[in-house]
Amino acid sequence: MSLSCLGLSFLGLCEYDPEKPQVYFNLGDVVAALSVTLLIPQFLKPIYMFRLRSRGFSVSMLYFMVLAGALSVLVAALLPSLPIWRSTLLAFPIVWEVVGASLFFSAYFALTYTSLRPARLPRKGVAEFVQRAAAFLSQADDRDRIDFARDISRLVGPLATMAVVPERDRKRTAFADFIYRRQLEDGNYASALLRIMSDPTFCKTLVDRSPWVAVEAINALSKHQAAAMGADRFVGELARQALLSPESMMGREIQYVGFSAAPLLSEALFANEFVVRSLHVYRGIRYSDCSAPDSELVRRIARASKLTLEATLKGSYEWNASNIFQVKEIYEWLFMAMATNKREGRLDYRLLMEAKFGVAELIKQCRE
Repeated sequence: MSLSCLGLSFLGLCEYDPEKPQVYFNLGDVVAALSVTLLIPQFLKPIYMFRLRSRGFSVSMLYFMVLAGALSVLVAALLPSLPIWRSTLLAFPIVWEVVGASLFFSAYFALTYTSLRPARLPRKGVAEFVQRAAAFLSQADDRDRIDFARDISRLVGPLATMAVVPERDRKRTAFADFIYRRQLEDGNYASALLRIMSDPTFCKTLVDRSPWVAVEAINALSKHQAAAMGADRFVGELARQALLSPESMMGREIQYVGFSAAPLLSEALFANEFVVRSLHVYRGIRYSDCSAPDSELVRRIARASKLTLEATLKGSYEWNASNIFQVKEIYEWLFMAMATNKREGRLDYRLLMEAKFGVAELIKQCRE
């Protein structure tokens, strides 16, 4: 075997001729690759940039890889003209072209893979991840919120598990705080992100336009059994928007024959064992939300109350009846609002009948 072959015959090194080298990439290909790279960020949505950053990549890193690949191809183009001894791999243009192609492929693969895959919660750098997520939500539109929800539905369980750590033992010592400072800091940031996700606009977008993602998030919380305060607020706001928004999936599950056959959102929010037992699902409802009721709102409240009571009686949660007491308060607010409407001469008796039937159904369940 000749010295110039170097055991890499599959690269064509044995037939290498410095005067007539085999060229696989020319400078025109490099210019085309660079131009495409410059255009890519113009078409990247904010969610793709967020996913890219969550996996430790940045646009500048991808640029560096592409520029390094272009430089490798440039070196390969110049090597045949250099009077050097061809005794090492670095003296062969094909080697530099392989390096350049590898860098190009790695850059585009990283861009494609990280942009299309959901964001990943890093083991280290939770604070930075939460800050990027908060910045993303602060300037997101409805489409961005839906895309973001698809990622968060897979992360809400781990986030809630982390957020439980600072809440687990409130009588910690200074020594324990020092030993577990990283877990405590990550837990506080995770709790902060769950509270940020409790934004009414974000939760309304979920229950209106992407209810299946909301169901996935609630099921993830149930799977991890993490009753963190941030998760409590998040689920409470989801339930509030599901009840109050006339465009929520819950309204369609009650009205439409097709969706009523599979009321996933209603059951995930108000009939899930973990939610009913460990979270305050009605905590977001206030008197002001019930001050101007309509028949559809009363119907949704009746449906939610029935599911919650069924789950409570089925699981025998006699020591955690907070959700049932909150249902009682909501009905008191509804009847107070209807009494006000009656005094003002604008009471809709169909609304009164809906509320009466809802309470009668709850009484019937308890007697049975």
